[in-house]
Amino acid sequence: MTWHSWLIPPLITSIFFELGILLLYELIVKIIIDHQVDYDHANRLIGRFTAGYLFILYLLLDIAAVTGGDQVAFANFRLIILFTMVLFLESLPSRISIGLALILELLVYHPIAKMISQITAIFLLLGLSAYIHRRLPRRSFLTRTILSIIAGAIFWGVIERSSNLSWSQTLTQFLFFTIQVTILIWAIVVLERTNKLALLNSRYAKYDALTGVRNLRFFRDEFDKEIIRSRRSETPLVLIAVDIDHFKHINDTYGHLAGDAVLKQVTTRLIEITSKFNRDITIYRVGGEEFNILVPNADTYQGAQIATQCRQELSAAPVQFGDKIIPVTLSLGVADLIDEDTSLTLYNRADQNLYLSKGRGRNLVTVNFKTLTNETDPVTPPETQHKTN
Repeated sequence: MTWHSWLIPPLITSIFFELGILLLYELIVKIIIDHQVDYDHANRLIGRFTAGYLFILYLLLDIAAVTGGDQVAFANFRLIILFTMVLFLESLPSRISIGLALILELLVYHPIAKMISQITAIFLLLGLSAYIHRRLPRRSFLTRTILSIIAGAIFWGVIERSSNLSWSQTLTQFLFFTIQVTILIWAIVVLERTNKLALLNSRYAKYDALTGVRNLRFFRDEFDKEIIRSRRSETPLVLIAVDIDHFKHINDTYGHLAGDAVLKQVTTRLIEITSKFNRDITIYRVGGEEFNILVPNADTYQGAQIATQCRQELSAAPVQFGDKIIPVTLSLGVADLIDEDTSLTLYNRADQNLYLSKGRGRNLVTVNFKTLTNETDPVTPPETQHKTN
């Protein structure tokens, strides 16, 4: 079949053009979801990307209309893009994009009479859509579609009055608009649900549902990467293994809901304590009552300080669950990365230190097989060791 044999009606071409735009958008969104670990940050990033993507598309279509000498060209696409930003986006970037698009219309439309009528129609319709949309049920395909079709009818009615288009041409454009906007809104509603589910699945695959911190699977991925980063940058790295003492006894005595409350509060306190030392510290829940704390850019002395602080503050503040006061203590094992380490050997050494703390009485910190007894100076600082030697 030759090139000249592709006699495709404009409506079909428009629909496939629209679906192609959506496909490219969805591919980029999937990349964002796959490379983001924080759910809220991913949502914000997708919102900003969507606003920028739609504005760039609007700009390209407007340039094509201007350079082609036909201000009505791509009018349906441009109008649909504006309505998409109003009906689906409520972020600051989307409002900026809408404002820039309207300014662009003011700069390129001529003559004055046509420009005023079209801009007035766009402002009126966008304002009306925003007003009604905020007072109707959210995530409604039917509501958004009907609202857009009514707005499209008003827009093309105004355009017919202020241009050389005949009623048949205007009716054809409105029919095309109705079909295109219906398909687009349906596709966006479906993609919204799919992307939200993908974001949630991505989060649950990487985060612990109960405590909200990263899980064992995520730890394994990041642990290897952090070791590689540490070696390349020649910076120290410490791994702290943490276990809640007698957690089974807590569950058996106070119930599993109390055990869940203990896990949540211990996690919260660990985050609060470690953030005082270094905001790059990451906490992972790697088992029922077991946690790993990954401390980049820290040596053994600093890791011991962090572990000791966690042990002291947790033991000094029991967990309150209803009218019950539940004493909680931690056993911790600290190990630092050495030249011959692999991720497995470093992990095993931290784990062995943890079990030494548990075996020597619990509520203790063990650093490189030495269980600490002096809480005010858990290990000798590197400078002191050098002077002593």
